[in-house]
Amino acid sequence: MRTLLVRLEKDLKRKRKELTKFFTLSFALSLILTLLFYFPPVRIVGSLDNSLSYRFFIRIKASDDLRRKDKQIRKYRYVEAYVGDLLQYPPIREKRVLYLVKKVACFPGDKLEVRGDKFYCNGNFIARAHPESPFPPISESGVIPEGHYFLLGTHPRSFDSRYMGVFPIRRITAVLIPLF
Repeated sequence: MRTLLVRLEKDLKRKRKELTKFFTLSFALSLILTLLFYFPPVRIVGSLDNSLSYRFFIRIKASDDLRRKDKQIRKYRYVEAYVGDLLQYPPIREKRVLYLVKKVACFPGDKLEVRGDKFYCNGNFIARAHPESPFPPISESGVIPEGHYFLLGTHPRSFDSRYMGVFPIRRITAVLIPLF
């Protein structure tokens, strides 16, 4: 009788441990899923702008730390001829626009050359200033400084780094990866 009681007691302890382990893992999994649902690291966003060749993007929120943000932008870089990532940032003055989207054409440390109305990054042609633009194009050549990018719009008449110069990384809010 005593051995039966000891055996039942051991079984009860083992089952209690299994149940504790099961509930702990269930709680941890539900907590992780809840955090991912309410605070997703990425989001899918859409655009109604006709100048973009894609309508939907994976939006990866950029880090607040400038060094991490630069690494993050370079990590998600894809190559499309001579152009890099699509970046999202808030406009300075336009109230009706939530975010602007531009492509990275030159990274920090790249050599930007301006020859007349043509722009070259590390010797590769990247853009031409629009002849009917109300803004004069930049004229200074040189190395892109740390913490800045040379950004190009997806439309030929886009207001971008051809006219406003290099763009500070601190203003970038997200990296966009095209879906379709």
